[in-house]
Amino acid sequence: MKKIHSVGLEKIFLFCGFSLALTLAGFWQFQHNVGEAEKLSRVQNGVGTCFSRVTQSFTAAMIREFTSPYLKRDFMALSDECLSEGTKSAGVEIGTFPKAGKLFNELVSEVYWFHEKVVKVLGASAGQPNVQIPLNAISEKYAKVETLKLDLQDQLDLVSSQYREARLRDEILVGVAFLLFMASLGVLGVKEAALLRHKRAVESQALSLLNAGHSQIGAMVDQMVQKALTGQGMPVSAQVFADYHGSVLEHLAFRVNAHQAPVAVEVKAEPVTETKIQEPAVVIKATDADVDARKLLTAQAVRLKASMEVQEAFITADAEALAQLLQAFGQRFSSGEVHLLGTRDGDNYCVRVLADNICLNAAELNYVSTMDASMEGVDVNVVIAMDLIRESGIEAQVRNRTNTTGAIVGAEAMFTFPVNTGRTLVTVVKGKKKDLAKSMAPSLFN
Repeated sequence: MKKIHSVGLEKIFLFCGFSLALTLAGFWQFQHNVGEAEKLSRVQNGVGTCFSRVTQSFTAAMIREFTSPYLKRDFMALSDECLSEGTKSAGVEIGTFPKAGKLFNELVSEVYWFHEKVVKVLGASAGQPNVQIPLNAISEKYAKVETLKLDLQDQLDLVSSQYREARLRDEILVGVAFLLFMASLGVLGVKEAALLRHKRAVESQALSLLNAGHSQIGAMVDQMVQKALTGQGMPVSAQVFADYHGSVLEHLAFRVNAHQAPVAVEVKAEPVTETKIQEPAVVIKATDADVDARKLLTAQAVRLKASMEVQEAFITADAEALAQLLQAFGQRFSSGEVHLLGTRDGDNYCVRVLADNICLNAAELNYVSTMDASMEGVDVNVVIAMDLIRESGIEAQVRNRTNTTGAIVGAEAMFTFPVNTGRTLVTVVKGKKKDLAKSMAPSLFN
């Protein structure tokens, strides 16, 4: 069975076409040989019928029945014509059989001269009724004609036996070719049935991934894709997909690490004159800042072409990380209608990215809930987002949304940030707060 599955469809179709062509060619040859054998049989019957007329003339001559219609010139001429036209009426080119053709031509010639000999001898006998003219010449001529006729029949029988042998070979050829054709159809059917079962298995696996509401299922999407490609006879494409998928993840992981590297920011304030009151020293964190949630969510909603419902608030967050999170989950949910929600709950601010009619698969749910889970079967955007969440320490929940009956209706990612009540000190700089905010704004919101 494994050998059957390993045979390519091209080879099966080629073998199927070859066996069908061989079947049709063998059947045509069989029909041709049957037709030729039937024609040859008509020639044999015609030769026998025509020669019976010669025999009747010979019998009448030997008993000296001069008034017999078999000795009439018209009857004997018709006998000559019967032989010469017999093969034409049967539709056989007797010349295509060298030995039979030569014997046939000699027979026609000898029959003609036999009739001439009969006319000559009987004509002399009729002129001398009282004289018994010997008929040995007629007997000798008839014996020669009869010998040629027997030789011709033997040769025609030989040709007929060759046609019968050829017809038997054609029957065997047609039978074997038809069996090969049916066998190739059977192999094609088995392979197609196996391919159909493989497709159904892959689709069932995909459906189980989509409907899974927990993270304990071990099937992975990329394994499913590779299985599907391999089942379609595309192992090279499966390997290219695996290599490309791995390289993309490595590249994106490198980019995420590069973006998340801590950056020391030093802001120099303008020198202050003695007449101005010096603002107290302020320390800010490079990754955490006073972020206008409405402004950031609005910008991301425009990029993702998503609907939005946002309450105004300033939150303490890494604007770049939050923007990347919204972008990543927005792209993951792009097959559905993406919504961005921003709501304030006391001292916390909740940012949600959600979409209807899609769901996170089992591999992705496992990845977001387990630190060292495999990335196989996980969308690249989810990998990027979870790396950002874990490195930034953002409080997040990623899940599938369900209705009252427990059916999955969509997916969402939710992030919680504190409403900004102050700044965390990291580096001491001198300057006014408004100047520091002004100087930091381009780097925070780019």
